[in-house]
Amino acid sequence: MSDSGVVRSRSPRRGAARWREICEEYERFIGTQAEFCRLHGITGGSLRYWRLKQEAAFVEVAAPETVAWDVELVFGDGTVLRLRKS
Repeated sequence: MSDSGVVRSRSPRRGAARWREICEEYERFIGTQAEFCRLHGITGGSLRYWRLKQEAAFVEVAAPETVAWDVELVFGDGTVLRLRKS
């Protein structure tokens, strides 16, 4: 309870699976981001955060089949992923 006597309720915690559903719903939504957020009881900042997180989680990588390739990804924590095709 705040000094003014108003009780503020917290938003329910949503897991990654629920946010994935919300982001998918938003992609199909016809209207503004503000309208969508108001209807779902979420903030615009939270929606933007989870949409960016979803986009970053799945990156499609394709290479021509006729070319040999080496790919090396170095992550911020020092992890190195090397992919080779000869």
